[in-house]
Amino acid sequence: MAGNVRARGAIALVFCVLVVSVVLLSFLPEERVVTLVRENGLVEMLTVVMYAVVVFCLLILPLRTRNVRTFAASGVVSLLCLRELDFHTRFTTMGIFKTKFYVSPEVPLSEKTIVTVVVLMIVVAVLLFARRHWAFFIQGLRRGETPSLAVACGLGCAVLSKMLDSMADLFHPLCFWYNPTIMLRAIEEVLEFGIPLFFLVAIYSFYKERLV
Repeated sequence: MAGNVRARGAIALVFCVLVVSVVLLSFLPEERVVTLVRENGLVEMLTVVMYAVVVFCLLILPLRTRNVRTFAASGVVSLLCLRELDFHTRFTTMGIFKTKFYVSPEVPLSEKTIVTVVVLMIVVAVLLFARRHWAFFIQGLRRGETPSLAVACGLGCAVLSKMLDSMADLFHPLCFWYNPTIMLRAIEEVLEFGIPLFFLVAIYSFYKERLV
């Protein structure tokens, strides 16, 4: 019970860290914020480091607990880390998650073919992973189990960070003291930083539960 309370407290702590981070950024000069949240900036690099910590923890977890397989989960998190490092644009003519990549005449056919095969393999692997763990995840949410709640919070951060662009018009009137575009970018980076933090909480709480 005490371990579960501490894990729930860790979820609350992560929320506080994210909120305080956004508040602190809103009081910094705009030029400093742009530097912190730019591509390959401090916030993004911290996010990558935390993803690496998550992958490491997932790989060593089976060594500390019995009957636990986390290799597939570490692979999924590694994909998120590579996405954060912009690997989807580093080696191709344009971003592979854009429809334009697959229809543009500017992209060589050989490149489209290779990327399509790789993307399909990744999608299938992720879908199989989700299919295997979805019922367990939903069951955990219904029971209020901390690992599932923490994973849900991480997924929520991911979804919300991608929705910010569509929320720009709604956000502008609320951000009268700051450049709305810069503030939205800062919030997006902070939310993405929260994803691996919540995943770490999930791993910690899962490990503690297995020790009980």
